[in-house]
Amino acid sequence: MQNNNSMVFKKKKPLLIFLIPAFTFTTIYLYYPFIQNIINSFLKIDALGAPAKGVNEPFYENYTRMVQDPRMHTSLINTVIMLVATIVFQVGFALILALLVDNIKVGAKFFRTVYFFPIVISATALGLLFNIIFLYDGGMLNNLMLKFGMAELIEWTDKKHFLFTLLFPVIWQYVGYYFAIIITGLHHIYDDVHTAAPMRGA
Repeated sequence: MQNNNSMVFKKKKPLLIFLIPAFTFTTIYLYYPFIQNIINSFLKIDALGAPAKGVNEPFYENYTRMVQDPRMHTSLINTVIMLVATIVFQVGFALILALLVDNIKVGAKFFRTVYFFPIVISATALGLLFNIIFLYDGGMLNNLMLKFGMAELIEWTDKKHFLFTLLFPVIWQYVGYYFAIIITGLHHIYDDVHTAAPMRGA
């Protein structure tokens, strides 16, 4: 069996044949646009999709305008807030869920599937889902609030709610990713560690 496996890795041609489609797709749809965007950042383009009118004078003019744009400052602040919030809450919730699932004997497989399921939902489906929750026909969330007797509904399109309406879908979708990583790590902790931990005061 070991000889067969070693022969597979010695024969590189079959591996390269299977990797060619992936490399081609990645090059066309990831690397080429990335490089082209860098090139375009030094060109004078008046509108989205319009042809370039040559190189800027100076060539870094677009970057100067970007740094001086107050909207860019707001975008950076919001990005930092989202970055910190998603890391803290995604990893935090994932850790709690992983610890809970790791300590149950019945239904553990069911909960693993349920918590990981949001990862496989596409971005389009996720947008439609939360559009129904927040906006469509008053929003499912607002309708639930009405059922519980809350007279004042929330206008989710208001600017003061934008962080929540952005963060909640992202956190909900990616908690399962970190959940899978953490629970896999928990399963690889040896029983000796669990036995020794109470003896050492953990």
